[in-house]
Amino acid sequence: MESIYKIDRKNGNCEVYKYFDETHNKYLCKKILTTTSNSKLKAFQQEVDALKYINGFPSCLKYYDSKLTSTDKTHTLEIITEFCEKGNLNQYLIKRGENQNYFKNKELFFHFSNFISLFSHLQSKNISHRDIKPENIFIVSDTEFKIGDFGSSTMNLDRNRFTIQGSNFYLSPELREGYEKFLKKIESLYITHNPFKSDVYSLGLVFLFMATLEMITEKFCELKNLDGLLKNKLSMIKNYKIRSVVSIMLTINSEQRPDFIELKSQFLNIIKYPLCSVCLQSCSSNYSYCNSCYSFYHLSCSSTFYCNECEESLIVSCNYCKTQK
Repeated sequence: MESIYKIDRKNGNCEVYKYFDETHNKYLCKKILTTTSNSKLKAFQQEVDALKYINGFPSCLKYYDSKLTSTDKTHTLEIITEFCEKGNLNQYLIKRGENQNYFKNKELFFHFSNFISLFSHLQSKNISHRDIKPENIFIVSDTEFKIGDFGSSTMNLDRNRFTIQGSNFYLSPELREGYEKFLKKIESLYITHNPFKSDVYSLGLVFLFMATLEMITEKFCELKNLDGLLKNKLSMIKNYKIRSVVSIMLTINSEQRPDFIELKSQFLNIIKYPLCSVCLQSCSSNYSYCNSCYSFYHLSCSSTFYCNECEESLIVSCNYCKTQK
């Protein structure tokens, strides 16, 4: 006999439970989705397809089973996944914030690297999550976080128009703009955008929350004030490499923002590229890397005239003598 404990009720057609599974001799998570709509059922089954496909991926919740039952009017889909006793990242970060327990830089690099690698791998398999937020990242331990809830994901990317998906505070600027136009009845819920670049922005906000331990609030929904807000929040991140990674991810213009595969390459360049102590003091998030490949270059001394990574010539002004190099 299984013991069931209700955890959460996300909305009218979704309930989530913790229960003890005797077959696996452990607590698992049971997500129950209910609908009377065939089209909604198809969307529910898409989550199962994604979970089956990614099962075994590192940093993803383990998928165990699913079960569909239907009556004349109602469809009920049960999805069984790994249960994480320590809760989600949102709860975890709030608690760390209350205790002023900031991550060490090496911890942030570790988690950033894991998630950027995961999402670049998912992109290579044509999978976009489309609802990245702290509530959908689960804590196994202080050194292991896992992404879950692929209910908004899509594996059909042979098009450029997609529905607006995501959670309010974590929408990318292009999705926010599209949603506001939808509310004004200017456009439909289908807009032209790159879902991977939108996901990069959402993950950038998650990283910003992790680095500052300040929650992402409704202020991030105001497009007209977004640039100033982001600059202010980014200035709170003291480590120039961490600041630069998050800054790149939070580029407001989606055409200039990388997708995950591009981001992985840029991230690797950023974490490996050394700077001398003089230039380190002058680093700022937007002016310390090559605009072509995002590698860091020397900003204040005369040691570099071109980017060592892409070998493009750089024209920069020395902070001391003001001459161009």
